[in-house]
This record gives sequence, C-alpha cells and structure tokens, in this order.
Amino acid sequence: MVDTALAADLLEWARRGEREWALVLSEDDDVVPPLFTAEAWIRPCGGRAFLLRSSRRTAYLKLDGLLME
Repeated sequence: MVDTALAADLLEWARRGEREWALVLSEDDDVVPPLFTAEAWIRPCGGRAFLLRSSRRTAYLKLDGLLME
C-alpha cells in the first residue's frame, strides 16, 4: 500500500503544476509508471521528477536510454 500512497502523492504534486522538482529514492520498479506520468505533467511548468536508484541492475526492467532529451 505504500507504493499506491507514494504514487498518489506524486501525481497530486505534479497536477499542482508548480515549478518544483521531486526526487524519489526507491529500488521498487512499481514507482516508475507514476514517476513517468508525473514528469510528463510537471515538465511543461518547469518542474522535474527524478528516480534515484543504486547502481544495482535488474534483469527485469531496463530504464537506460528510455527517454531522450
């Protein structure tokens, strides 16, 4: 239930449309979809959303090169 609460808070923050940054520290892949959505919503307002993970790689989710600036 913590994943759901974090996702809800992150999306509510992004919908406010303020020029702020969010930094999410998590090893859980469940935060990736709401983080991408929040980034898409907040970026036109000048905000950003980031995921900070350890260098541990998983065989299940590859994020490298997914987004291009």
